[in-house]
Amino acid sequence: IGKEFLLKRSLDVARTLFDFIVIDCPPNLGNLTVSALVAADSVLVPTDSSTLALEGVSDILQTLEILEDTFGRSPQLEGILLTRLDRRSKRYNEEIRETIRELAGDELFTAEIPAQSLIARAQSQGTTIFDLDLRSAAAEAYMQLTDEISESLALRATGTTRLRA
Repeated sequence: IGKEFLLKRSLDVARTLFDFIVIDCPPNLGNLTVSALVAADSVLVPTDSSTLALEGVSDILQTLEILEDTFGRSPQLEGILLTRLDRRSKRYNEEIRETIRELAGDELFTAEIPAQSLIARAQSQGTTIFDLDLRSAAAEAYMQLTDEISESLALRATGTTRLRA
């Protein structure tokens, strides 16, 4: 009973030591992911641009509503991030964006992570995209994402209403 709160209680001490704690979860709604959602203040939902992945986004959004109804709290949706985007498929990409807007309103990040072999190479080498090529499209997209998140967090910290591009 209450297993959803174990991670939240464990993070109570860590919250006093760190400004930010990032919990990376598997792409499913198992116990770990639900516990992380209960413990989190905000959630970023990465998704590739496929129909199957969009079902996962829909499931996460429904889970956030269920958490609010069940526990009286839910993390704020920081945004949905499109990843592995093939820039050549403009019409398909716009259909995916529109579907996400239908699911989550304006909670789609402006930053989009392109499909690049450099990302897989960084992962296989155990390094970052910034170490391999700071000027790559993927590195620039991740920097744009960082700027968007930083702006959002700064606005919330000052009590200012969140701006959307």
